[in-house]
Amino acid sequence: MFDMPLEKVPFVERQLLRVARGKTNEPVPGATVCYVWDPHLPVGTALDNAFTRRIRYKVLQSGTANLHQWKSERRNIAADFTELFGAESSEVPPVIGVLVGADADNTKGHSLAHVADVVIEP
Repeated sequence: MFDMPLEKVPFVERQLLRVARGKTNEPVPGATVCYVWDPHLPVGTALDNAFTRRIRYKVLQSGTANLHQWKSERRNIAADFTELFGAESSEVPPVIGVLVGADADNTKGHSLAHVADVVIEP
């Protein structure tokens, strides 16, 4: 999650972000890069979240051939931010949080993920 300055966020999304930030004391990011394993989309696919353009996805793994195996990933989060949000900001804002989760509620499916050894380096 990135602390993107409000002036870099498009007008309508900026207003929604202001409302969201006004309802919590927790930091609400201006931009989020979400890495996913998708069973159908090809690796490298980039797309917006269905509910907000403040979250953008990048598919790192695809299909079912590698299920039940440990997979290592190494990302340049600055480069990924620039790829997904570069039209809005030429500067990479500070990272304000890292989340790890498994989600299948919108598809009524099932997901399970195990994560180990998350390291963030400068």
